[in-house]
Amino acid sequence: MSAVVAGLVIAMAIKLFPAIRHYLPNWGWAGLAFAGVGLLRINLLWVLVVLGPIAVALAWWRIRRA
Repeated sequence: MSAVVAGLVIAMAIKLFPAIRHYLPNWGWAGLAFAGVGLLRINLLWVLVVLGPIAVALAWWRIRRA
């Protein structure tokens, strides 16, 4: 079962790669999420609860400013 989950995560990462490759701060968010889940072993739910609203707020602010 874990191989299936790993495959789905890799497939989703490949699908999302074109959206994040041209804008450098997106790599920062991806790095923070990876560090939180992969390196610090924080539960994925808590990483998304913290990083999600911050990323959405900053994106909204960036779009509004433009």
